[in-house]
Amino acid sequence: LPNRAFQVPLHLSPSTGTAFARVGLLGNPGDGYEGKALATLIYDFSAEVEVAPAPDFRIHPNPGDGLQFANLGDAFRAFQGGGCDDALRLLRAAVHRFPDLVEASADGPVGWSGLGAHMRYRTRIPRQVGLSGSSALIVAALRALATALDVEVDPYTLAETALAAETEDLGVAAGPMDRIVQAYGGTVLMDLAPPRSASGVHVVDTSILPPLFVAWSSTRTKNSGLLHGPLRARWLQGDPEVRDVVDRLRTVVDDGMAALSSGDAEAFGRCMERNFELRGRVFPIHGEDRAMVALAHRHGCPAKLAGSGGAIVGMVPPEADDSSLEAEFVAEGFGYLRPRLNPFEEAGTARRP
Repeated sequence: LPNRAFQVPLHLSPSTGTAFARVGLLGNPGDGYEGKALATLIYDFSAEVEVAPAPDFRIHPNPGDGLQFANLGDAFRAFQGGGCDDALRLLRAAVHRFPDLVEASADGPVGWSGLGAHMRYRTRIPRQVGLSGSSALIVAALRALATALDVEVDPYTLAETALAAETEDLGVAAGPMDRIVQAYGGTVLMDLAPPRSASGVHVVDTSILPPLFVAWSSTRTKNSGLLHGPLRARWLQGDPEVRDVVDRLRTVVDDGMAALSSGDAEAFGRCMERNFELRGRVFPIHGEDRAMVALAHRHGCPAKLAGSGGAIVGMVPPEADDSSLEAEFVAEGFGYLRPRLNPFEEAGTARRP
């Protein structure tokens, strides 16, 4: 690598990096357009990347990740049902960005370039439904590589490096929210107005959140970067409607945090509803997503999209019948979960169609 000075190769230790799925509670999709956002991790779904010393460097694809099939028909059906993106492109981007992370984090030059390692990965995050499975793999890979070299990384640098891997290396139209909450953990409030910095990131006590549920599609495979592309173009052109919606979403985040701080769950639910309405003004909402939100409304539950589309997050008021809500989502063919918002909570049961 030109213009980089590195020490003699150091020892590499076996390590595992983990990152969890996230749900955007308020503010999204404004996080990608210098807005504010409130997001939380759900600890039921995770991505893990393992790094082990080896004589060469190799990324091992998981069986079933779209590289080997019994015949052409099986390959077609797999790509039709699961999309054509794969984890390998994400891990390649993470490896490409890793020198930047090392340079920004280590006290001095680190001799990593002569080391061999084998990377293996697995993910339990539903694919391409807006639960941030792609960024989870990149964050997990960067964590695993840093830990293997005993490099301590601060969360904001990790988040910015992961974002660069997707936006600059893979050309994905993405905002900082997912990587920030996955890097910091828990529940995070962020103000992303320029100049964006760690001073705009605040970890929030997760216990102030009301009871939540997550529901998701079993058939959606839309890449989030493709969904954001047209909106990104409108933002860069200074579209007044997009600018107005982003400003209003910032207010929604402020109002929602005030509601949480005062223990007013009903007001927080209204903010979720307002977020969904504002999103619909500038961002196409799939019919299936609208159907999930409408189903939640039938049970008296406020709801909004958890990310770019394919999954929703909703609030479960005290008077709502949770078992009836779950039963109807599953009967309609959706996945359903009362998520773990604390890693030490007992794991819930994700009902998949």
